[in-house]
Amino acid sequence: MKHLLILLLTLICLSASGQETPSVSGRITDEKQAPLCAVSVILRSLPDSTYVTGMATDTEGRFSLPVTPGRKYLLTAAYLGYHTHNAPCKAGERLDITLRPDEQLMQEVVIRGERPIVKAEGSKLIFDTKSLAQRKVVDTAWDILDKLPGVEVSGSQVSIIGSRKVTVVIDGKPSTLSGDQLRTVLESIPAEQVKQTEVIQNAPPRYHTNGAIINIVTLRPGKHTVEGQLSAHYRDNYYGRGGVAGNLLVATPRLSWSTIYAPTWSKSILPSDTRALHKVGDQTYDIGISNISRHASDIHEFRTSLNYDISDKSSVSVTYTGNFVPNDDGDSRSTGNFQDSRNLARSKQQLHNLALDYSAPFGLDLGFNYTHYRMDKTQNLDILYHSSSVREHLLTRDMQEVDNYLFYADQSHNLARNWTLGYGFSYFHAANRNTQNYNGCTSSRPTKNIATRLGEDKVDFYLSTGSRFANGISFEASLKGEYYRIEEYRKWAVYPQFSFTRMKNPNRILKIGLTTDKTYPEYWAMQPSINYIDGYTEIHGSPDLRPSLEYTLNASYIFNRRYMLQAFYSYTKDENKQSPYQSPDRPVLIYKSTNWDYEQKVGVMAVVPFSIGRWFSSQVTLCCLTVFDRCNEFFDQRFNRHKTLVMFNTDNTITLHKNLHLEFSSHVQSPAIQGTFDIGTLFTMSAGVKWSLLRNKMSLSLKCEDLFDTGNFPLRLRHNGQYADLNNSVRYNRATTLRLVYRFGDYKERKMKEVDTSRFAR
Repeated sequence: MKHLLILLLTLICLSASGQETPSVSGRITDEKQAPLCAVSVILRSLPDSTYVTGMATDTEGRFSLPVTPGRKYLLTAAYLGYHTHNAPCKAGERLDITLRPDEQLMQEVVIRGERPIVKAEGSKLIFDTKSLAQRKVVDTAWDILDKLPGVEVSGSQVSIIGSRKVTVVIDGKPSTLSGDQLRTVLESIPAEQVKQTEVIQNAPPRYHTNGAIINIVTLRPGKHTVEGQLSAHYRDNYYGRGGVAGNLLVATPRLSWSTIYAPTWSKSILPSDTRALHKVGDQTYDIGISNISRHASDIHEFRTSLNYDISDKSSVSVTYTGNFVPNDDGDSRSTGNFQDSRNLARSKQQLHNLALDYSAPFGLDLGFNYTHYRMDKTQNLDILYHSSSVREHLLTRDMQEVDNYLFYADQSHNLARNWTLGYGFSYFHAANRNTQNYNGCTSSRPTKNIATRLGEDKVDFYLSTGSRFANGISFEASLKGEYYRIEEYRKWAVYPQFSFTRMKNPNRILKIGLTTDKTYPEYWAMQPSINYIDGYTEIHGSPDLRPSLEYTLNASYIFNRRYMLQAFYSYTKDENKQSPYQSPDRPVLIYKSTNWDYEQKVGVMAVVPFSIGRWFSSQVTLCCLTVFDRCNEFFDQRFNRHKTLVMFNTDNTITLHKNLHLEFSSHVQSPAIQGTFDIGTLFTMSAGVKWSLLRNKMSLSLKCEDLFDTGNFPLRLRHNGQYADLNNSVRYNRATTLRLVYRFGDYKERKMKEVDTSRFAR
């Protein structure tokens, strides 16, 4: 292994010191110096004007075309709605081009058709954020995610129909935040400062993450500026959640410093009901439990980032993220015919992350990331069992401490005839320490203290290539090798990835992609500790959990850059999810993550946007999906199940005034399954209104989610003699959010690195 790492480092160093391929490069912007993406750049030789090569600009408006030294060329830049620009050039020359709008052509476009929503670039689907968010109740980058076709947002979780795992990144930097932390960051970025959003279902290995990717591309200041944003929000959900946030950005053309501070407080209440028939030996327990859980917490999020552009193609940045939860209190009370119980839980958490990134002018990217996470939690559980009048008392203290280290290096080359070559590697190490101690317990349950240490190492190395051809065909392909070790488990694996795009004209795009990747178990799920909910329900850890291996094949057809039809298939070996199980030894319902044999999904999805004049716009999404779940060793049972379900979404906007917009949306999902679970029908409807004032410097929005309080669906266990109904009550799902935002200095957000806590304790 050491020899392999040394070899890879040597190759990268050699490539860094080698000579670059002669090229003509540059950057294309509009009159406001904002970069223009997907501008057609064509190079012709002089004096005969013979076609040589061509490409489209990237998200920063940059291009680089290989040429032959000593020859003269004519470069042509063309973009819809702008005057075509022609410029003579030669090898080694850099061009900064400003395109000027063609007012007549732009007027014709407005009259004849609607603005395109999506376009293709390599393995990416690039969505025009302004078209998606136009006249909608959208204030922040987080709100935009829910407007993307095929993307679903539930609480702090983001998913893409047809993809098992989704990672949200900002300006191409992998997201390493938990769902709640990521939401806090994205809610601090104004929607107006999101340039575009990229969905990559077949993510190349250079992103150093698993599964699909949503990349939020932000606008960047290019002048001396002091900008900022102040915001406040309150969310009423029986109790409430509220907070304020302050953002400040100080920038020069090369140096920028940004900082965010966002304190948040929340109180919540969650009612749930459990009805079970539980057989232990010859006795059957008729169990009915009604639970009310109250939760209160204070969260302080702090982020600061310093970025320095050494040159147009080289930069260095350092980012610190701190997340502090000094108080996280829970009070859960259960009553019923089986037991009465009260569980008092208290925890505190802290997270520190330091990220360093460097980009060299010859295509080399280096990065280092360190995260320290600590959680301290106590549980105080009192139980009275009615049948025996026995009282139990459990007092536990759980502590988890995690240190993560990540180093990566990526090298890319632009070769002749629009070919690209990339390679790189990453090394990840995690040290996870976990303890659970019992104190002053009076119980017949096992109360053994535990102390565990998990060491995890992962080495990835990859080779990728791609090209764009004059006939509208492009492709990207990569091969990633991985060595993974956690305790006694060691595994070598190879993951291929492929993406093919055919675009004879921009209005008809066909994309086909294949992805192979791995998902690792959360740290909290791998601990042998027990989390007690009440006198009947427990959550058990699984130290022997294995990673899941996923194969995904998808095909998309995009018509008129607005209408999308997609088909997908995925197969996940060793899928690990949490399912309930009624123990045959004692009356207890156990939730435990286990490895299934596999999960398969196959489905189709259609997205149809339409509008009526300038006052009404709508987007309809319809998906039909079949799920296959199989496990031959689920405790002492097995299951082999499948289910076809249908999902239907609508998102509608009515323009009441140019500064006043009304929005309403709905989501319907037919019954589904997850392992031994049966999931009932889901229906929700939401509505909102947004008022912009002070020339869009200030906005006030009011949004009500789950308008009719129908957002919770029943969960049923009916498998192999097991019987339980696990229902979250239909109370208190309706949530109303009021948000006030004020921006000063023409606020624009800089990119920031994120911190991964998805595998830490809950």
